[in-house]
Amino acid sequence: MSHSYSGIACSNQTIWQFNCFKMEQKLTAQLGITPAEAVTALAKYESMVSGVISSSNAAIRENGISKFLKSVSPLMVPFVALENLCKDFSCTSTTELNKKLETLACSTDSDSDEGESIEAYFRIDTEWTKFLQQCDVLLAEDTKEVQGTLATSMNFVDLKVDELTETGTNEVSVKDVLSRSPMTWFKLISAEGCQVVVVACGVELGARRWKEDTPCQLPMLIDLPRSSYKYFGMVRSVARVFGVDTMTYYVNKKFAGGKFLQPYEGVVDDPIQMGGDIIMSRDGDAKLIFLSKSPMDRINISRTLQLLKEKNASK
Repeated sequence: MSHSYSGIACSNQTIWQFNCFKMEQKLTAQLGITPAEAVTALAKYESMVSGVISSSNAAIRENGISKFLKSVSPLMVPFVALENLCKDFSCTSTTELNKKLETLACSTDSDSDEGESIEAYFRIDTEWTKFLQQCDVLLAEDTKEVQGTLATSMNFVDLKVDELTETGTNEVSVKDVLSRSPMTWFKLISAEGCQVVVVACGVELGARRWKEDTPCQLPMLIDLPRSSYKYFGMVRSVARVFGVDTMTYYVNKKFAGGKFLQPYEGVVDDPIQMGGDIIMSRDGDAKLIFLSKSPMDRINISRTLQLLKEKNASK
């Protein structure tokens, strides 16, 4: 049996092939690449991430988790892989990428090359998460850190704005910091009689370089032994720092024009520290302890101001 279009006789097979070609053209326009190119791009992403998992597991078995974490370069590979995948699909955000993958999934069978490549994409993200979580388990077994103590007489290295070029050790105590006058440039916080101080738990050289390279004008103290960090229960986590959510956040930031500082040569710090925010009274009592659940997780300023107002009203 045949059909005639504009005087041209077409078999059923020809019509089916023509329809498939039109569908592929439409899908290519929606995706920004052909379905075949999409399969290749997804396979490249899966290969890069699975390769890192395999090589990292081998390195951990051979040298242990602590030695493996002295260089986190392998853990950055999935970030690069995700960025490249977005570019392959002509996307400028992971949200746009996910929409295109949804379009591809809805337009193909699950047992097709395209369908299997999408399944592999989501499967490797799950495997990456499991790998990072296992790193945290091994890290906890390897370190077993004891909670620190905090006293108002404990000394920190004080990096003052006008002394960035010095290499001296200007020491101040917790009590000294808490008794300082409020900072004028944080008007809302200062209006409640509260001073904001950055505490860096890393080497002095790295802290000085960071302070020079950022617009941060906040006073910065260095707690190299991480005594305050341990005291307040702040954690170290591979899964939280290098997880899929973090990876997505920073890739989107980069596409939005964000710029990130590169690791400083000769400076060895701890990239898996999570940090947090603490509100302390002038006598050294912690009034609020906020522990970050991810590198992007920070205390809510409105809630902080409300708490400060309540504390001041109760005096």
